[in-house]
Amino acid sequence: MTSNNTKAQDLLREAIGHLHNKNNSECLKCLLEAYSINPNLEGLNYTLGYYSHQQVEYYLSYTFLKKELELYPNMQKNIKEELCHLLAWDASNLGKCDEAIIYLKESLNLNASRHNHYSDLIYMANHAYSFNDFTIGNLACTAYQNCFEKQLETERKIIKTRLKKQKYFQSKKTKIGVLSPCLHSQSAEVLLLEVFKKINLDKYEFYSYYINDIYDIEDTCTEEYRKLSRSFKNIRNKTAFEIAELILEDEIEILVDTLGHVKFNSLEVFSLKPAPIQISMFGYWGTTGLPQMDYLLVQQDWVKAEETKNYTEKIIEIKHL
Repeated sequence: MTSNNTKAQDLLREAIGHLHNKNNSECLKCLLEAYSINPNLEGLNYTLGYYSHQQVEYYLSYTFLKKELELYPNMQKNIKEELCHLLAWDASNLGKCDEAIIYLKESLNLNASRHNHYSDLIYMANHAYSFNDFTIGNLACTAYQNCFEKQLETERKIIKTRLKKQKYFQSKKTKIGVLSPCLHSQSAEVLLLEVFKKINLDKYEFYSYYINDIYDIEDTCTEEYRKLSRSFKNIRNKTAFEIAELILEDEIEILVDTLGHVKFNSLEVFSLKPAPIQISMFGYWGTTGLPQMDYLLVQQDWVKAEETKNYTEKIIEIKHL
């Protein structure tokens, strides 16, 4: 039995190596062989779940991850945190929103400084009956306080000092920048592009910052942004501070966010305030919870007058989006 376990462990290690190298066929081969030897091997169901999630097999992923959690409830804290986060997305994709929220809360109990976990919880809370605008707003503010307020204080001071030295709104054209990992055919980005096309280019110029190490997609929408922009930057493997520095160097005057708390958002960069005016629009209509986000553009009557106190931004209403 011991020799079989050793073989299964070796196969699991080999599978993880193949997974990191994106050699999916060899990874699956090793995982299935290890499973045939010992289906309860620690880490095996987690890896099978992770692999299945990458293959968009959410039910399989959900099943394997739940099994790992049941077999090893006292696993390492960091592993359990990631497992619960992954399991939350599987549950959400299967329509189990309330269950997804339970797993996200557990991941935050294990590590309260992960902003992406907060964003996922906030995003899913918008689809759950147990949350209202007030509780979601509180969550967004808590996310900022726990993840950005103190942690990025030094970087924020550096950006603020440099921002004060630059001269804004003195040239003939106002510089508008859009920062997103989704400058391709996503609904918010397509809508923003249509707005940009109608703006007077004698008065405004556009800068695009595409964080494309996440989706790595370029399509006709991307090309439209590239043509419209005075500068189009592909951003890979850069920290929030480094991205903020790029925006500062271009002296962007109005910086646009299209994601809010949608997955893979760039709120960490916006929390550094690299532009004098920052606005969130189109992709997410709730508060970002950031004191540094100046405005939130929403459809008229979306935010009730008594709810504005739950927003850190000033609300701009328009009739039609």
